[in-house]
Amino acid sequence: MKRTLRAGLLTVACITAMAATLPAWAESCHDSNFSSLAAADCRGSQAGFLSGNASEISYLSSQWVGQWAYAGSSADIGNGPFTQNPQVMFSGLLSFDTPISGDFIIGMEVGEQHSFYLFHAPNGLTSVTFDSTEGVGTDPQGNPLPLTHATLYTPSPVPEPASYALLLAGLGTVGFVSARARQGRN
Repeated sequence: MKRTLRAGLLTVACITAMAATLPAWAESCHDSNFSSLAAADCRGSQAGFLSGNASEISYLSSQWVGQWAYAGSSADIGNGPFTQNPQVMFSGLLSFDTPISGDFIIGMEVGEQHSFYLFHAPNGLTSVTFDSTEGVGTDPQGNPLPLTHATLYTPSPVPEPASYALLLAGLGTVGFVSARARQGRN
């Protein structure tokens, strides 16, 4: 009985020590604010790395209306759509290579956690300023973790009606040619 109790206490002590070294989750993505343009909505904090993979795109499309496309990351060679990679920053400026208008999403990653922020830019926006990474992740004492990198997602282009008409005409032509070829063989 003593051995079991001692082993149980040792297990609890090990788990407690491990938990103290792990980063804490942010309470809410709303704990980060943007001063140059307020985020219209956010999702997070969530576990995992941001890479622009299909599951991220699917998640964003399920959360906010429309189809989204990965535009790049500040960790990409040349900093993707950003002018720099804002590493080791708890607050700062995210500058874009080209002005952005309309809807876009910024994903912010700290360690192994991330949050997504939806924006509606009325005209050409060249940067956004964030006040803290607290809405993405914090250390065990509740202090914000430094930003690893930011990612940009933009709406997927929707084909124009003329593109659909051209596609249908092409499919019709292929079908007609196939039917004629079958008739010629019979």
